[in-house]
Amino acid sequence: MADENSVSLAALDEYFAQQDPQLQAHVRQTIGQQSPTSALSAVSGIQDEVLLQELIAAGIRPETFACLSLLPLVEIAWSDGDVSNKERDAVVAAATNHGIESGSASRALLEHWLTVRPEVRVVQAWKEYIAILCKKLPPERAKNLCDEILGRARSIAATSGGILGLGQKVSLMEQFALDELEHAFRG
Repeated sequence: MADENSVSLAALDEYFAQQDPQLQAHVRQTIGQQSPTSALSAVSGIQDEVLLQELIAAGIRPETFACLSLLPLVEIAWSDGDVSNKERDAVVAAATNHGIESGSASRALLEHWLTVRPEVRVVQAWKEYIAILCKKLPPERAKNLCDEILGRARSIAATSGGILGLGQKVSLMEQFALDELEHAFRG
């Protein structure tokens, strides 16, 4: 399992390394001299000290967690082929509500992804990694992580659905993307 974990984490790290050099510099500057727990809390919005320690023990770094927590939001926003203004605003608001501040490294990555859709290989690496991570975490912590990340993704899916507040709030493509993300947590 550790080998699978390393391969999936390496794929996420490789993706991050290929991003805009200014984005990478912004992440390094934001993380700065903080302790690993403080830095991970700053980019994730997670305040649960035990979960933060378990994520660090599982090899999650602050810059990698940005991929883990924000990619599902972006994937849902892009699920119908483009990101509407309502979806963009909802993704940014959800990120802000969960502690991802304007000017942070995670916010910079999020804004990049809202302009340029993440590659399929990155989404696949995320799915593989989250499945492995959830097997390593105690069941209650894995469920909390799943609920937190998918809760954000569901709120994005419901943002642009329906006409005048009526009808289906989540499109078929969004529901398919939600189901795919949820399946990843169950490995």
